[in-house]
Amino acid sequence: MSVCIYALTCPDTGMPRYIGKANDPEKRLHTHLRDAKRRHGPIQKWICELMDEGKRPGMQVLVDGLTQDNWKSVEKATIEAARDILGRDYILNLASGGNEPPNTKTAEQKRQTALKVVAARTSNPRAAKFYKAKHAIGQLLSRNQLTREAKDRILVTVLKHPELFPKSWPEQLRQ
Repeated sequence: MSVCIYALTCPDTGMPRYIGKANDPEKRLHTHLRDAKRRHGPIQKWICELMDEGKRPGMQVLVDGLTQDNWKSVEKATIEAARDILGRDYILNLASGGNEPPNTKTAEQKRQTALKVVAARTSNPRAAKFYKAKHAIGQLLSRNQLTREAKDRILVTVLKHPELFPKSWPEQLRQ
């Protein structure tokens, strides 16, 4: 199956705003238009702004005929070149390409998430005590400082309530 690298372009200037990979560019454009209504990243915000003005992004195939083996490096190079020429803020890609997962959270969003986690862990004295004990056990477990008897006793609890503990604990406790 042939793969292409495409650009979503500004309808006013024709300049690329986003670069991606597609097996079917037209289908991928429709996916972008649909996602603009569901997601809230920079590309979706830009597309929504265009649609509010009665416009749509253009689609331009930049490189065609790529294989599943070589598209990643081409996409990365194309995104980097576009950022160098047009500016990092002008190109809306969050990731560098090649299936690299984007970090879509801003520093403020990360801070808010951390505050929610801390609030949940300390919402009542019992929850705070549980979290503190679980953290201490995790530290001891990672340093291999628990006795066989302690590991066996903790394992019983972990197996009864797996939703409360990291998924890696049963294996670590059996070692």
